[in-house]
Order: sequence, then C-alpha cells, then structure tokens
Amino acid sequence: SNDASSGEVNDQLSRVILFEDVTEFLFSLSSEEARFSLICQFIDFYGGKISRWTSSNSSSWLDRIMSLEMISNDISEDLIAISDLANKTQNSSHCSLESLLGSMHDLSQRPGLVKFLKNAILLSLDIFPRNHILEEAVLVTTQMYTAQENTLSTPANASRALAKNLLKKDRQDLLLCGIYGRIEARHGNIDQARKIFDMALLSTEGATQDLVRKVPILYFWYAEMEISISTSRNNSDSAHRAIYILSCLGSNIKYSSFGGPISRPLVLRARQGFKEQIRSLRSAFASGCLKEESVALICCASLFESMTSGYSSGLEVIEEACPFSVQRAIPWNLKSCGCITSNCFRRI
Repeated sequence: SNDASSGEVNDQLSRVILFEDVTEFLFSLSSEEARFSLICQFIDFYGGKISRWTSSNSSSWLDRIMSLEMISNDISEDLIAISDLANKTQNSSHCSLESLLGSMHDLSQRPGLVKFLKNAILLSLDIFPRNHILEEAVLVTTQMYTAQENTLSTPANASRALAKNLLKKDRQDLLLCGIYGRIEARHGNIDQARKIFDMALLSTEGATQDLVRKVPILYFWYAEMEISISTSRNNSDSAHRAIYILSCLGSNIKYSSFGGPISRPLVLRARQGFKEQIRSLRSAFASGCLKEESVALICCASLFESMTSGYSSGLEVIEEACPFSVQRAIPWNLKSCGCITSNCFRRI
C-alpha cells in the first residue's frame, strides 16, 4: 500500500508545472492593442466567435488563410452565403456547401469547454470594459452554451439576460445596446430590436465624447439590420427606415424615431454631410490612423449612396475615400463594404 501511495504522489508531482518549466516561453506585452490581440487569439483558438471588425493585416488572420489547413468560420459564412445566392438564382438544387466545408471548430459536444470560454471572456471584460468585440463574443458563446445544456432557458433568453445584466452595470454602454439589438433581430424579434436601437441612439444626447465618437458604428449596425430585413422579406418599409437612419448620421442631426420616407432635400443634405465628414478624415488616412468608427462612417456613406443613387455610386464613395496608396492598411470591413452593398442591394 505504501508503494501505491508513493506512486500516486509521484504521479501528482509529475503534473505540477514549475516556473522553470515555462520561463523560456514567457513574454511581456506593453501595449493595450497587443494584449487585446492575444485575448482575441485565445478566443479564436477555443472556437469562440470574434467580430469581423478586424484588420486583414492581422498576423493570425493571414496565417490562418495562408496555411489552408482549414477554412475559418467567417470565410465559410461568406462562401455559404454566395453559394446559397447562386443556387437561388439558378433555381436548381445543389448539395449544401456547408456540409462540404464543415466548421473550423465543433463545440456541439463540448459544453464544458464552452462554459470555460464564456467565463474567460467575462473576466477579460474587466480588463477591457466597453469592448464591443468581447461583449459580442460572450453573448454568442452564452447562446452556444445554453443550446447544449438541458435547461428550460432558450439561447435567446440566456443571451438576453446576460446583455441586460451587463447593461445594468454600465447603462451608457451604447455599443452593447447595439449588439443586444442585433441579437434580438437574429432571433426574429424585429420590433424589440428597433426599440433597443432607438433607445441607444436617443441616449447619445449628453453622452461623453468617447461614447459619441463610437456612434457611427451604432448607425451602421442599425441600417445593416434594416437592409437585411428589406432584402430577405422584400420589405420596402425597412428600406425607407435604413435610408432614414443613414440620413440622420449624414446630416448630423439629432436622431428621432422613424416617421416615414425622407424628402429629396434631406437626401441631398445627408449626401453633402457625408462628404464633409469623410473629407475631415483625410489626415487620418495620411497618417494611417483610421479607427473603426471612421470605417463605419465610410460604410454608412457607401450604403446611403447605394440606396439613393445606385450601387456604382456606393462603390465610388469607398474609392474616393480610400486612396490606393493606403488600401493595404485599412481595416477589413472597409474593404468588404463593397461586398456588403452588393449583397444588400441586389434585389433593391
């Protein structure tokens, strides 16, 4: 028995990780961007969903593409959407592209890992408060975890409860409101999603300057939601709503809830407003310091032109806003804005 107990002790000791074992692999991160990048790679490694507001110059993004070992979820979603659109256009039956591509990670049978990932992201939010990328990741992960558990709560209810709990801690987190609204829309609760977005945009009055600077992202998400409804349901009311939402940003006027289609003079005013706002970003382009709210503004201007003047006019906004000399340095979402407008307005 003594031999057996000593064997167990030795086995336990062999599992202990000493500082000397890992010291050569330790490193320090001096910038907030580097720390956040590490967190994103951690989430991605465990199969979490990271927002596509990322740079195409990201080393992890490029490594994943160039290795061709597997197709990441964000790219497979695009390929599947294009395949589905082609199948509908050809009016023929094809095997699902999703069944051929599969998924980068299969967490359907690993609820323990999903729970671990959810808790890890929640801890990361203490270090990166009001970070909408992590907030979206934890809400999506919560839905994944709830779907795997045999509970009375549905994935929608679980993410809704977590979003409300996070908002109680910080009622001025406007982008969290936007993420909450988008999740409601994904579950078909369109009226509720609109109420959430309206509440967030109406709350920008008197908000701090840091929050106000992020508002274009909120407008972009709201308009994108309405455009998606318009194209999927052939709903002209949603198209008018999207134009109205974008016109408020372009005209730089106080937001109010949708009351009907806007007049031609307001369209012209919004168009001119977008041009002036984008012109003010030239110095940011020159220095390579283009932030995500600036990207959202350019995307909004492109969508507005696409809806009011045609798809080619929307592309011209991107081409004029972004000189070829700096195109390689811009965030991925600006590069893909043309794809967004193409998918959104194909049937408008």
